[in-house]
This record gives sequence, C-alpha cells and structure tokens, in this order.
Amino acid sequence: MGQSSFTWDMQLPSNSRTFMHQVARNFASRVEALGFEQVEWWNGREWSKQSRQYHIVHDPVYEKYHMKIRVRWLDRLPPEEDSSAPRRQVTPQPGFATPSAEQGVVEQVSNWLEMQRQMLEQQLRPDQVPPSADAHNTTATL
Repeated sequence: MGQSSFTWDMQLPSNSRTFMHQVARNFASRVEALGFEQVEWWNGREWSKQSRQYHIVHDPVYEKYHMKIRVRWLDRLPPEEDSSAPRRQVTPQPGFATPSAEQGVVEQVSNWLEMQRQMLEQQLRPDQVPPSADAHNTTATL
C-alpha cells in the first residue's frame, strides 16, 4: 500500500478510570512489543516520543476520553529479519483479569493490532501478489 505511518484515535470507555488506565497500559505495552520504528502519543498539544508513556486526553465539553497514537515503520524488512521465524504471541500479563464487557475492548484492540501486523508483513513481502479488489475493499472499512 506504500504507507509507512498510521495515526489512530480511540475513544475510551469513561465509566471507570481504573479500567481506562488498565486498557491504556496494556495497549501501550502491546504496541511497544510490535517493534515499530517510532511510536508517538498525542498529549493534547503535541506528539510525545517517550516510550510506553501513553496519554489519555480528556474532552471536558463532551466528557469523553481518548488516546491518539502515531506509529511509523520501515518501508521494507531489515536484512537480518527472518520471515520464516515464528512470531512471538503477545499474551495478557499475569493477573490481568477484567469483566467480560471490559475484556471485549482489550480483545478488540489486540485483534486490531494483530490484523495490522499481518497486513504490514504481507505488504513488505516483495514476492507477494497484490491483494484483489475484493480483499482491499474489506480492509478499507477498518
């Protein structure tokens, strides 16, 4: 697709600050584990490049909370990267348990990150045939 960066803004559930920070911490650690070239968090005024230093922005007018992140990656795999090596699975931290409704948000974020990783790997393979128009339309709605 020719892209090497992506900006994503996610509204967080505001019913529990504790849960909101659990989601943010877990999300930040999973993003870090993906190994992007650069990760930046929007703090409401500027982009911060501090590793794992997530920011939750509060909109007092609408009483909403959200996180905004920008990631950058290499436009091709580094030479030492072995595409045949198995990928490390990201698993929840020990003791991280949430009620099922809250766990759905964490699973949604995790699934989204995994899908993005797969799409990036597919695009970085030089021998890969471009996806069909149907497959492109399916992913464009994400």
